Amino acid sequence: MSNETLLKKQLSKLLEKDNVDYGKVLSLASEISEHDQHNVRFSVDAQVVQRLGEQLVAKKTTALSELIKNSYDADATKVTVLFEATEDAGGDITIQDNGNGMSKADLINGFMKISTSDKAENPKSPVYDRQRAGKKGIGRFSAQKIGSKLTIITRCSSNEPYLVVNIDWDDYSAKKSLSSISNNIITSNENFGFEKGTQLVISDTRDIWSQENIQTAYRYTSSVVKNKPSIKKCGIKDPGFKVKIKSFFSSENTPSNIVDDDTEYLQYADSIITSWINDDGCCVVKIKGQNGVDLSDKFILDLKVSDLLKKVNFNFSAHYFAIAKSEPGKHFLKTYLRNNGGIKLFRNGFYVAPYGELLNDWLGLDDSSRRRVILPPHSNTNFIASINILDNELSMFEETSAREGLIESDAYKELCSLSYALIVEAVKRISAVRGVKITANQKDFVPNKPIETQVKDQVEVVVETLNNWVEASSKVNEVVTDNEVVTDNEGVTDKPVNEKPALPETVIPKLIQEQVEKLSILTNELIDEKHMYKVLTSTGLAIAEFTHEIQLYLDALTLTSTQLKTIPDEYPELKRTADILDGNLSMLIAYTDFFDDTIRSNSNREKSYYEIRDIVDKFFTAMEPTLDRRGYELIKTYDDWGIWTKQIHISELSSVLMNLFTNACKAIKRSGNANGQIGVFISSTMDDIVIKFEDTGDGIPSKNRKRIFNPLFTTSVTAGAFSSDNQNLRGMGLGLTISKDIIKGLDGEIAVVEPSSGFNTCIEVIIPRAQETEIPNNAY
Repeated sequence: MSNETLLKKQLSKLLEKDNVDYGKVLSLASEISEHDQHNVRFSVDAQVVQRLGEQLVAKKTTALSELIKNSYDADATKVTVLFEATEDAGGDITIQDNGNGMSKADLINGFMKISTSDKAENPKSPVYDRQRAGKKGIGRFSAQKIGSKLTIITRCSSNEPYLVVNIDWDDYSAKKSLSSISNNIITSNENFGFEKGTQLVISDTRDIWSQENIQTAYRYTSSVVKNKPSIKKCGIKDPGFKVKIKSFFSSENTPSNIVDDDTEYLQYADSIITSWINDDGCCVVKIKGQNGVDLSDKFILDLKVSDLLKKVNFNFSAHYFAIAKSEPGKHFLKTYLRNNGGIKLFRNGFYVAPYGELLNDWLGLDDSSRRRVILPPHSNTNFIASINILDNELSMFEETSAREGLIESDAYKELCSLSYALIVEAVKRISAVRGVKITANQKDFVPNKPIETQVKDQVEVVVETLNNWVEASSKVNEVVTDNEVVTDNEGVTDKPVNEKPALPETVIPKLIQEQVEKLSILTNELIDEKHMYKVLTSTGLAIAEFTHEIQLYLDALTLTSTQLKTIPDEYPELKRTADILDGNLSMLIAYTDFFDDTIRSNSNREKSYYEIRDIVDKFFTAMEPTLDRRGYELIKTYDDWGIWTKQIHISELSSVLMNLFTNACKAIKRSGNANGQIGVFISSTMDDIVIKFEDTGDGIPSKNRKRIFNPLFTTSVTAGAFSSDNQNLRGMGLGLTISKDIIKGLDGEIAVVEPSSGFNTCIEVIIPRAQETEIPNNAY
């Protein structure tokens, strides 16, 4: 009996059973189809799921953002993400939204189908007509990147039961047919705590999620998904999209940390401005400074308010960000303000479009900012603000017939004038406190001290004030009594009245004093750290000068070495010494060439696109003498050709490679492994380049994985004068901190991850990859 006949019989028996094992049916059908002599078919290995999860999305923060974007596409107005015990691998992440939810058909034909065409064919969401953020149909596999298990809980309305699907990504291993792996779907009437929407529970997380990682994921989501309210499909109002992230780390006995707009963006506002019209018909403006803006002001705007605006309960509220478009840094904040900044108008509690939308300058703030009559930043993107009015009869602020804004009546024009005036006046007062020039012809302008000096001076004032308070309080320690004479049945006695107790104990002020003194110490450390980086910068310049000078002598040394190599064979000891000298000189030349070229590239501040091989291969060519001298093996692989970085300074990535290489050499030396190995494995996704730098050294204990990027973190005390080589091999704890700062500046990530088989440590570096359209035509 042929194998094909046997398979057909097995399939027939399966189909005769009442409870058909459909996974087995698909597997047998696939095997039978291989006997087709006239046709060939594509087959899919189950491991494709792993490749989709890990290779299409490099960063775990981006992977999480992809899942949150799915909630936006599902017309959710809010999504909550809960991190539990994720400070170490093995925790849980729950993503819950109040979107449309999924039916059984949606699960089968949408979520469980790879690269479904639904979003391409229906680019707008069904309820709010949102432009969908995801289109490739592969975002769901981001869950595989984050954790090994996924539970999907969903329903479309409160009248329906929940649908629950459990997926174990470890089942999707190589040499299995993708269609043969089944995931059980059950109907449940259990109360999962939401009326409609979808909940994703990712269990057994693969990597550490620090609070910084969580904030990065939130900020990335905010940069690609807009949360402004608007009027969309058939006049239906889109209330916007709000993301809130909560984290509870099991190692901390503290409530959940919350990440939302308040913590990630609004906290960076320089001031909060509020305004209203009082009973006398005057416009009151109140300013509360924050983030170093020492201002608490309340004033009456010198502008007459008509009876029109008195009736509508005018109320203005704004977070003001004094950040100029040309100001360096704060990229995440600029992106958020670009997408969400503006003065939105609400009438009777409902948003009125298009006021406050992108490029809408209804108050003339952008025009005023461009004209530079008022110098401090005050364009629409400098504010997260709203104006609320009540017009219950809809007679003063009427919408146009096309429902694209309000009719420009006298009330509307006065509203615009009043709003512009109070904003400009508030910005002037805030800028005056900040020491910013307000107008071009402003005389006697003196800029403020640097922020570090201001902070230090302010702390000293607080400490001095508290010291005076403690000293004064300690002197008052008696009970003062006023007596009066009272006659009773037994005679005359003194009765105390109006007893005045002593001031409270000075324990609380002393505690406050201690805390403020700690703040003073931390401030000094911050300033010292900044000075330390300045010293490092100066050291870099000194190295550049030293490298340049030493190269002047290399030609002479090379000539001498060449002459020494001509020593006759009858002088073996001299010949051996000459060979050693030649090897050391070769290493010195390689190092100086590398440093000279790198520093020269850095001095030219222009950024360039680089094929990743050009950087990595050039670096290890320079390090080859060191590898040979130490006897270490270098294993280096690339998963593709044409992997280009975005525009960077080559010295930045070279500096990171140098630090990782130095650390790897030290770790191998400490381990006592004479045959050390260093592995550099470069892979890429559509958006990122992944560099895994591995070694066979002594490894990093799990308790230190979260701390090794902290400034000045080291695993031992400073080595003494007679310390062993092993102790001296430990560094100052600055290299990885600087590397982290460099990678963050490139909008990348660096982390300790699980090493490959045979290695003990792996540092993973992820940097953005240039798209094909970005690469110059002459780059190749």
